[in-house]
Amino acid sequence: KHEHVRIEIFDILGRVVHMLIDEDKPAGEYRIIWDGAGQNGRTVASGIYVYRLQVGGCVETKKMLLTK
Repeated sequence: KHEHVRIEIFDILGRVVHMLIDEDKPAGEYRIIWDGAGQNGRTVASGIYVYRLQVGGCVETKKMLLTK
């Protein structure tokens, strides 16, 4: 079974910094690494960011700290 998976990273003002994944994936375990780059490919500043994981109808949002 495939589910639509979407992972977005936001800054603390709620602006989308980077869309990591937006595609259908089969069930399974995956590892995604964010290299600290924004949509434009430039490295973003150190600080607090929020990621939102959406799989089907489930949504999970968590804070993370990017340090350099």
